[in-house]
Amino acid sequence: MGFLLLLLLSAVGLSFASDGGLLFRPRFEHAEARNDGLKPANALTFRLALWKEGFQNPLGFRFELTAVGVLLDRFYPQREGYAKVAEENRLRPTELYAYYRTRFLELRAGRFRVRLGDERLIGSVDWRQMPQTFDAVALFFSEAPWKFEAYYLLARKGVLNSLSTDAGEDGPFNRSPVLVFSLKPTGGFEFSAYYLDLSEVSETGGAFLGWEGKRLSLFFDYAVQRGGTSGDWASMVRAWVRLGPLTAGFERLKPSFTTPLATLHRFNGYADAFLAYTASSNDWGLWDLYATAVFKTSAGRAEVSLHRFRSVRRLPTGGRDFGRELDLVWTFPLLKNLSLGLKAALYEPDGEGCDLFYCRRTFRFWLWSTFAFSF
Repeated sequence: MGFLLLLLLSAVGLSFASDGGLLFRPRFEHAEARNDGLKPANALTFRLALWKEGFQNPLGFRFELTAVGVLLDRFYPQREGYAKVAEENRLRPTELYAYYRTRFLELRAGRFRVRLGDERLIGSVDWRQMPQTFDAVALFFSEAPWKFEAYYLLARKGVLNSLSTDAGEDGPFNRSPVLVFSLKPTGGFEFSAYYLDLSEVSETGGAFLGWEGKRLSLFFDYAVQRGGTSGDWASMVRAWVRLGPLTAGFERLKPSFTTPLATLHRFNGYADAFLAYTASSNDWGLWDLYATAVFKTSAGRAEVSLHRFRSVRRLPTGGRDFGRELDLVWTFPLLKNLSLGLKAALYEPDGEGCDLFYCRRTFRFWLWSTFAFSF
């Protein structure tokens, strides 16, 4: 951290033109699962984030300080015996980095968010009150229509302190190289190839191909992984089609293919029934067949999603059916700098005759507001 502070102080010492912003997000969250032996969780938390960025060609810096406060603590890890909500009282510099930027090149060092594509493999987890960031160095080189990104992850700063590591120590993701090459030619096409060597965990390589038109869009993503929980080769296949406000697609993770650094709440249903499973074990694999409809009206934006979950390998309870899920989201911009949101998710298992995670009926509900402005 001393190295990061030195970077910031050096940057501030220059005559930088700067801007900044403030974000305040209070949120109520309810979580419960049947037959898990835990009390339903009720959490009232807030995120307060202050950021500042300055640039004096070709040097710049960015600083973000995030505070998370717990106002209602009926949840684990705040209290034993309750369902888990991944929040806790914290104050952390979530971003603190300096950079050198020219027309084609950017060099960055410090702490910052790392987002790969739609964050299926590495993301910022900004849905939680404390985002996931990394102590890292990075290089970006771009010349339209292509871009090359290279990261070296020194340490992870997770959404909970228990998930964080310090640079220099032996952590599961410390000293991990990440490479991405992307190409966006004309005609709405997009291609990217990526490689991740997550130290002591897995090696993953893959490619993404997409085409986006005015009404119709097509996407395909394929990756192979060595290591994981079994040490063998495994794969991930994703494909989806978007026609106006409607999206239909599937995701297939073979057994032992894991994504521990992803923004997992964005995938496999908002009830998070499979979040820990795909992050750490994925013993039986996962099929996720889904359809989503988005409606935009004067009353805000509404999203409805349906999921059907199956395993790739036969389950201990017999068969390959996990369950199904219904997700609902509504957001409304109340004022220029103030918005409101509601989200609910209900996971219904195909069978409840076991004590495994996929046999538990799960319900989650959120109510929040976001106040953000720049200065």
